[in-house]
Amino acid sequence: MTTLTPPPPELDVVDPDVTPGPDLTPPPVGRNLMTIPWIARSLRSGWYPKIFQIPVAAVFGLVAYQLLVGPDVAHENAGTALMWVLWWPVIPIVFVLLGRFWCAVCPFGAISDFAQKWVGVNRPVPNFLKNYGIWIIDASFLAITWADHVWGVVESPWGSGVLLLLLTTAVIASGALFQRRTFCRYLCFLGGLSGNYARTGMVELRADSGICKTCKAKAVCYNGNDKVAGCPLFTFPRTMEDSANCNLCANCIKSCPNDAIQVRLRKPTSELWFITKPKIEQSMLAMAIMGIVLIQN
Repeated sequence: MTTLTPPPPELDVVDPDVTPGPDLTPPPVGRNLMTIPWIARSLRSGWYPKIFQIPVAAVFGLVAYQLLVGPDVAHENAGTALMWVLWWPVIPIVFVLLGRFWCAVCPFGAISDFAQKWVGVNRPVPNFLKNYGIWIIDASFLAITWADHVWGVVESPWGSGVLLLLLTTAVIASGALFQRRTFCRYLCFLGGLSGNYARTGMVELRADSGICKTCKAKAVCYNGNDKVAGCPLFTFPRTMEDSANCNLCANCIKSCPNDAIQVRLRKPTSELWFITKPKIEQSMLAMAIMGIVLIQN
């Protein structure tokens, strides 16, 4: 479910977000899980994260089918139960335990990869999205909440199904037009939510800056190679200082020829206390989410 074609030459780390500069990665803390043989083998396996993507995609298909053609009453519709009663409450628990791991197995990511593989033109991400994507996410989160308040989307199986169809259309359009998972990084409201709260996660992926300084692989961890796709969220491990845009897909682990990528355990929320570049748009999203929860409850 990932694109295996080698990246074009123009992708050799020209994005200012990932251009090599000062090593920003803080000193490693906690146990490096890559020293545990079965975990290292699993993350380097071609079956990861496919082994999670396949059943998640099957459940996603079932949910979409039930929402669109199942019973009209919410409490009788299996899709509504799976989406809003089971999945939605579990997502915050996933954030605390594994950070943005959901984005590695999310069906929308697989749909984007599929569209890009077959009809993608691989245009660069517009600067507008890089600069204002998080504000679009903020607005879409509020818009969806408003739509639920006015039309009762959560309590309407058909309304929830239409929401899934609209998101799927946006994902396909983004995958057809732009590089990698542009929608997931810059437009997905759940991606923005998971990016914010990935900072609370107990698992972090970081590069060993000492090894990276001597690397001659031309940023293969970012660009990918002929067997492994590049980072889907446009993140360069060597300069990554937080987990907001890392979904633990392990592409960089598989492509790194020097075993420089570490996956470590850490205390929950520990990253929040060491943010060196706070951004008002991310704070606005956090405040909007807190406000929505307070109002709804």
